[in-house]
Amino acid sequence: MSKIGLLTLSFLLFSCHAVDIRETHSYLYQNHPLPENVWNSIDVGVTNTQWLLQHVGPPSFIEKSNDQQTFTYRYEEHVKKHTAVFLFYQRQKTDRKEKVHSVILKNNIVVAHSDITPRPPVSETGVSLPANDAAAEAEKDTGASNQEASGAQPAEGASPE
Repeated sequence: MSKIGLLTLSFLLFSCHAVDIRETHSYLYQNHPLPENVWNSIDVGVTNTQWLLQHVGPPSFIEKSNDQQTFTYRYEEHVKKHTAVFLFYQRQKTDRKEKVHSVILKNNIVVAHSDITPRPPVSETGVSLPANDAAAEAEKDTGASNQEASGAQPAEGASPE
């Protein structure tokens, strides 16, 4: 084998192990780890309130209407990205995303559940706010009056937001 061929083969074999890119996901609910597959474990028509309380915890909010309840869980997804190029470069970054999962129960049995995409905050003029302006706008808001109007109440044991 020629030197150029050997050098090319060595480079190809070396480059396969020189770059390492990984991404891991973890979830936190009320500052406690949440199993990644917990929402997939809910079996519509079978899973009950007791299972939810045991495996997820008390909901962030409970909304009651007629003969059903809606449990709303607000949690965080942490996406850790790790990039390394042999010995020359390493970077680790963690992004945090707010997630919301809604579970509808009738007679204490789950009848439906789904992820809800949180809407970006909106100013009084109806314009979406950048993330850094959202906190200031939220302080102006009367969260209690919005909560009362929707009928949603913080669940017992849940931390108010």
